[in-house]
Amino acid sequence: MAEKKTVVMLLEPEAAINLIREQLTPTRQRQAKPQSAKRSGGPKASSSSGKSSRGSKPQEKPKPMWNEYQLVGDSLMGRLAVKLGHKVPYNNHVKAKQLGLIRHGQTTNQLLSALYEKQKPLASQTIVMIGTNDILKDSNVALTKRNIIRIIQYLADKCKKVIIITLPPIPALKEPSKLTEELNVLIVNTALEHKNVKVCDISKEFVNDQMLRADLYEEYYKGSKQIDRIHWNSEGMDLVLDSLKKLF
Repeated sequence: MAEKKTVVMLLEPEAAINLIREQLTPTRQRQAKPQSAKRSGGPKASSSSGKSSRGSKPQEKPKPMWNEYQLVGDSLMGRLAVKLGHKVPYNNHVKAKQLGLIRHGQTTNQLLSALYEKQKPLASQTIVMIGTNDILKDSNVALTKRNIIRIIQYLADKCKKVIIITLPPIPALKEPSKLTEELNVLIVNTALEHKNVKVCDISKEFVNDQMLRADLYEEYYKGSKQIDRIHWNSEGMDLVLDSLKKLF
Protein backbone atom coordinates (compact mmCIF):
# COMPACT_ATOMS: atom_id res chain seq x y z
CA MET A 1 0.00 0.00 0.00
CA ALA A 2 2.92 2.32 0.82
CA GLU A 3 4.47 1.81 -2.64
CA LYS A 4 1.21 2.69 -4.46
CA LYS A 5 0.82 5.80 -2.37
CA THR A 6 4.37 6.85 -3.21
CA VAL A 7 3.71 6.48 -6.97
CA VAL A 8 0.68 8.71 -6.81
CA MET A 9 2.52 11.35 -4.92
CA LEU A 10 5.29 11.43 -7.55
CA LEU A 11 2.86 12.24 -10.42
CA GLU A 12 2.85 15.81 -11.73
CA PRO A 13 -0.49 17.62 -11.40
CA GLU A 14 -0.93 17.78 -15.21
CA ALA A 15 -0.23 14.05 -15.56
CA ALA A 16 -2.69 13.26 -12.82
CA ILE A 17 -5.40 15.27 -14.60
CA ASN A 18 -4.75 13.45 -17.88
CA LEU A 19 -5.00 10.11 -16.11
CA ILE A 20 -8.34 11.05 -14.64
CA ARG A 21 -9.60 12.13 -18.10
CA GLU A 22 -8.55 8.79 -19.60
CA GLN A 23 -10.42 6.94 -16.88
CA LEU A 24 -13.57 9.03 -17.38
CA THR A 25 -13.72 8.86 -21.21
CA PRO A 26 -15.00 5.24 -21.53
CA THR A 27 -17.69 5.94 -18.96
CA ARG A 28 -19.03 8.89 -20.98
CA GLN A 29 -19.09 6.81 -24.13
CA ARG A 30 -21.12 4.11 -22.40
CA GLN A 31 -23.59 6.70 -21.18
CA ALA A 32 -23.95 8.19 -24.66
CA LYS A 33 -25.05 4.89 -26.26
CA PRO A 34 -28.33 4.49 -24.36
CA GLN A 35 -29.20 8.13 -25.17
CA SER A 36 -28.65 7.44 -28.86
CA ALA A 37 -30.85 4.36 -28.61
CA LYS A 38 -33.62 6.37 -27.01
CA ARG A 39 -33.47 8.92 -29.79
CA SER A 40 -33.66 6.21 -32.42
CA GLY A 41 -36.74 4.84 -30.69
CA GLY A 42 -38.73 7.99 -31.53
CA PRO A 43 -39.09 7.37 -35.29
CA LYS A 44 -40.13 3.77 -34.63
CA ALA A 45 -43.09 4.91 -32.56
CA SER A 46 -44.04 7.37 -35.30
CA SER A 47 -43.81 4.62 -37.89
CA SER A 48 -46.17 2.36 -35.96
CA SER A 49 -48.74 5.14 -35.70
CA GLY A 50 -48.47 5.60 -39.46
CA LYS A 51 -49.36 1.95 -39.98
CA SER A 52 -52.47 2.42 -37.87
CA SER A 53 -53.48 5.38 -40.01
CA ARG A 54 -52.89 3.48 -43.23
CA GLY A 55 -54.84 0.51 -41.91
CA SER A 56 -58.01 2.51 -41.19
CA LYS A 57 -61.04 1.94 -43.44
CA PRO A 58 -61.67 4.51 -46.20
CA GLN A 59 -64.60 6.83 -45.53
CA GLU A 60 -67.84 5.66 -47.16
CA LYS A 61 -69.19 7.95 -49.87
CA PRO A 62 -72.84 8.99 -50.30
CA LYS A 63 -74.75 6.74 -52.71
CA PRO A 64 -76.50 6.20 -55.03
CA MET A 65 -75.73 9.38 -56.97
CA TRP A 66 -77.37 10.83 -60.08
CA ASN A 67 -76.48 14.20 -61.62
CA GLU A 68 -74.49 14.98 -58.44
CA TYR A 69 -77.58 14.35 -56.29
CA GLN A 70 -77.97 11.50 -53.80
CA LEU A 71 -81.17 9.49 -54.14
CA VAL A 72 -83.00 8.90 -50.84
CA GLY A 73 -86.15 6.95 -50.06
CA ASP A 74 -87.86 3.57 -50.38
CA SER A 75 -88.14 0.87 -53.06
CA LEU A 76 -89.59 3.32 -55.59
CA MET A 77 -86.32 5.25 -55.41
CA GLY A 78 -84.42 1.98 -55.23
CA ARG A 79 -85.84 0.81 -58.55
CA LEU A 80 -85.12 4.21 -60.01
CA ALA A 81 -81.50 3.79 -58.90
CA VAL A 82 -81.32 0.39 -60.61
CA LYS A 83 -82.64 1.91 -63.83
CA LEU A 84 -79.84 4.47 -63.58
CA GLY A 85 -77.22 1.71 -63.38
CA HIS A 86 -76.81 1.17 -59.64
CA LYS A 87 -77.03 -2.14 -57.78
CA VAL A 88 -79.18 -2.26 -54.66
CA PRO A 89 -78.04 -5.35 -52.71
CA TYR A 90 -79.93 -7.24 -50.03
CA ASN A 91 -78.91 -6.29 -46.49
CA ASN A 92 -79.27 -9.21 -44.07
CA HIS A 93 -79.13 -6.89 -41.08
CA VAL A 94 -82.26 -4.92 -42.04
CA LYS A 95 -83.82 -7.80 -44.02
CA ALA A 96 -84.33 -5.63 -47.09
CA LYS A 97 -82.54 -4.30 -50.14
CA GLN A 98 -80.52 -1.24 -49.23
CA LEU A 99 -78.09 1.21 -50.79
CA GLY A 100 -77.06 4.25 -48.79
CA LEU A 101 -80.20 6.01 -47.54
CA ILE A 102 -82.42 4.00 -49.90
CA ARG A 103 -84.10 1.05 -48.22
CA HIS A 104 -86.91 -1.07 -49.60
CA GLY A 105 -89.97 -0.89 -47.35
CA GLN A 106 -88.64 2.21 -45.58
CA THR A 107 -91.11 4.40 -43.71
CA THR A 108 -90.77 8.06 -42.75
CA ASN A 109 -89.94 7.01 -39.20
CA GLN A 110 -87.11 4.73 -40.35
CA LEU A 111 -85.63 7.34 -42.66
CA LEU A 112 -85.77 9.99 -39.96
CA SER A 113 -83.91 7.67 -37.58
CA ALA A 114 -81.30 6.91 -40.24
CA LEU A 115 -80.73 10.64 -40.76
CA TYR A 116 -80.59 11.57 -37.08
CA GLU A 117 -78.28 8.66 -36.24
CA LYS A 118 -76.10 9.35 -39.29
CA GLN A 119 -76.28 5.69 -40.28
CA LYS A 120 -75.17 6.50 -43.83
CA PRO A 121 -73.30 9.40 -45.46
CA LEU A 122 -75.42 12.30 -46.71
CA ALA A 123 -74.48 14.28 -49.82
CA SER A 124 -74.73 18.05 -50.09
CA GLN A 125 -77.45 17.63 -52.76
CA THR A 126 -80.29 15.15 -52.34
CA ILE A 127 -83.44 13.93 -54.08
CA VAL A 128 -85.90 12.32 -51.69
CA MET A 129 -89.29 10.66 -51.88
CA ILE A 130 -90.77 9.00 -48.82
CA GLY A 131 -94.22 8.20 -47.42
CA THR A 132 -95.67 5.49 -49.67
CA ASN A 133 -94.99 2.72 -47.14
CA ASP A 134 -96.59 4.75 -44.37
CA ILE A 135 -99.78 4.81 -46.45
CA LEU A 136 -99.59 1.11 -47.30
CA LYS A 137 -98.90 0.12 -43.69
CA ASP A 138 -101.65 2.39 -42.36
CA SER A 139 -99.18 4.22 -40.11
CA ASN A 140 -100.27 6.85 -37.63
CA VAL A 141 -101.24 9.87 -39.75
CA ALA A 142 -100.13 12.53 -37.27
CA LEU A 143 -96.75 10.80 -36.82
CA THR A 144 -96.26 10.45 -40.58
CA LYS A 145 -96.96 14.14 -41.14
CA ARG A 146 -94.63 15.15 -38.33
CA ASN A 147 -91.90 12.89 -39.74
CA ILE A 148 -92.19 14.40 -43.22
CA ILE A 149 -91.84 17.92 -41.81
CA ARG A 150 -88.78 16.89 -39.80
CA ILE A 151 -87.17 15.09 -42.75
CA ILE A 152 -87.53 18.16 -44.97
CA GLN A 153 -86.26 20.44 -42.20
CA TYR A 154 -83.27 18.19 -41.51
CA LEU A 155 -82.27 17.94 -45.17
CA ALA A 156 -82.77 21.68 -45.69
CA ASP A 157 -80.44 22.34 -42.77
CA LYS A 158 -77.75 19.79 -43.70
CA CYS A 159 -77.80 19.97 -47.51
CA LYS A 160 -77.01 22.70 -49.98
CA LYS A 161 -79.83 21.68 -52.34
CA VAL A 162 -82.83 19.40 -51.84
CA ILE A 163 -85.44 18.13 -54.28
CA ILE A 164 -88.43 16.39 -52.73
CA ILE A 165 -90.75 14.36 -54.94
CA THR A 166 -94.46 14.30 -54.19
CA LEU A 167 -96.11 10.93 -53.66
CA PRO A 168 -97.75 9.28 -56.68
CA PRO A 169 -101.16 7.59 -56.50
CA ILE A 170 -101.17 3.90 -55.58
CA PRO A 171 -103.25 1.68 -57.90
CA ALA A 172 -102.90 -1.25 -55.47
CA LEU A 173 -105.29 0.46 -53.06
CA LYS A 174 -108.97 -0.26 -53.55
CA GLU A 175 -109.81 3.41 -53.20
CA PRO A 176 -107.70 6.52 -53.87
CA SER A 177 -105.94 7.55 -50.69
CA LYS A 178 -106.95 10.95 -49.34
CA LEU A 179 -103.84 10.74 -47.20
CA THR A 180 -101.67 10.84 -50.33
CA GLU A 181 -103.23 14.19 -51.26
CA GLU A 182 -102.85 15.50 -47.70
CA LEU A 183 -99.18 14.50 -47.55
CA ASN A 184 -98.48 16.11 -50.91
CA VAL A 185 -100.01 19.40 -49.76
CA LEU A 186 -97.87 19.16 -46.63
CA ILE A 187 -94.74 18.46 -48.71
CA VAL A 188 -95.32 21.49 -50.93
CA ASN A 189 -96.11 23.85 -48.05
CA THR A 190 -93.13 22.70 -45.95
CA ALA A 191 -90.76 23.01 -48.91
CA LEU A 192 -91.87 26.61 -49.45
CA GLU A 193 -90.42 27.48 -46.04
CA HIS A 194 -86.90 26.67 -47.24
CA LYS A 195 -85.08 28.49 -50.05
CA ASN A 196 -82.87 25.50 -50.87
CA VAL A 197 -85.74 23.01 -51.27
CA LYS A 198 -87.54 22.41 -54.57
CA VAL A 199 -90.58 20.24 -55.19
CA CYS A 200 -90.89 17.83 -58.09
CA ASP A 201 -94.65 17.34 -58.31
CA ILE A 202 -95.22 14.06 -60.14
CA SER A 203 -98.64 13.33 -58.67
CA LYS A 204 -100.46 14.91 -61.61
CA GLU A 205 -98.30 13.08 -64.14
CA PHE A 206 -99.87 9.78 -63.14
CA VAL A 207 -103.42 10.99 -63.68
CA ASN A 208 -105.11 11.68 -67.01
CA ASP A 209 -108.58 13.23 -67.14
CA GLN A 210 -108.96 12.40 -63.43
CA MET A 211 -108.23 8.75 -64.23
CA LEU A 212 -105.26 6.97 -62.69
CA ARG A 213 -102.74 5.83 -65.30
CA ALA A 214 -102.29 2.21 -64.22
CA ASP A 215 -100.28 1.58 -67.40
CA LEU A 216 -97.32 3.35 -65.74
CA TYR A 217 -97.09 0.73 -62.97
CA GLU A 218 -95.86 -2.86 -62.79
CA GLU A 219 -98.81 -5.25 -62.86
CA TYR A 220 -96.91 -8.06 -61.11
CA TYR A 221 -93.76 -8.35 -59.06
CA LYS A 222 -90.86 -9.56 -61.19
CA GLY A 223 -90.84 -13.35 -61.57
CA SER A 224 -94.05 -13.69 -59.57
CA LYS A 225 -97.81 -13.81 -60.00
CA GLN A 226 -98.24 -11.53 -57.02
CA ILE A 227 -100.00 -8.28 -57.90
CA ASP A 228 -97.77 -5.21 -57.65
CA ARG A 229 -99.40 -1.96 -58.85
CA ILE A 230 -97.21 0.02 -56.45
CA HIS A 231 -93.94 0.37 -58.32
CA TRP A 232 -93.47 2.23 -61.58
CA ASN A 233 -92.62 0.32 -64.73
CA SER A 234 -89.92 1.53 -67.12
CA GLU A 235 -92.25 4.08 -68.73
CA GLY A 236 -93.32 5.39 -65.35
CA MET A 237 -89.71 5.80 -64.22
CA ASP A 238 -88.89 7.67 -67.44
CA LEU A 239 -91.71 10.05 -66.67
CA VAL A 240 -90.30 10.70 -63.18
CA LEU A 241 -86.79 11.26 -64.54
CA ASP A 242 -88.10 13.69 -67.15
CA SER A 243 -89.88 15.65 -64.42
CA LEU A 244 -86.68 15.80 -62.36
CA LYS A 245 -84.56 16.95 -65.30
CA LYS A 246 -86.77 20.01 -65.71
CA LEU A 247 -85.50 21.24 -62.32
CA PHE A 248 -81.81 21.19 -63.28
